[in-house]
Amino acid sequence: LKAGDRVVIAANGYDYALGEDRGNNRAAVGITKNKDNTITINNDVQILTLEVGTETKTFAFQTGDGYLYAAATGSNYLKTKTAKDVHGAFTIEINNGTTNIQAKSSSNRNIIRYNNGNNPKIFSCYSSGQQAICLYKEQCTTEPSVCLIPKCEVTVAARGEW
Repeated sequence: LKAGDRVVIAANGYDYALGEDRGNNRAAVGITKNKDNTITINNDVQILTLEVGTETKTFAFQTGDGYLYAAATGSNYLKTKTAKDVHGAFTIEINNGTTNIQAKSSSNRNIIRYNNGNNPKIFSCYSSGQQAICLYKEQCTTEPSVCLIPKCEVTVAARGEW
């Protein structure tokens, strides 16, 4: 992964991807996971652009309207703000198809996860628990579907050395 890549955050083991901003969290939007490790999405799925994060070896997720960030210590919030900062500086670790995306902020609720038990289902930031996520990197664009693959190597250099 590198700055400029376009990605989708999806639930690992569930047919949902991160969608629109709902104020304190993000909607879970239905997707189709294909046998060739691609997904088929609709226009409600949020495609994020990776940028260099504000902290060493981190990424920021640009939504088009701002940046995702872990918003609170006492609440499970995943919000959007217009400027990058430590709350939206995320490390990305991929291991066997599961992705750990964690903000470098001091918030103890800083791990992006999928909440299958919430009604409606959501993506938000948690300290532990909930369901794992995976990251799909855009490989081609054919509207209205976007071809993406979940298996990619993360090579993160020191900030500014992308």
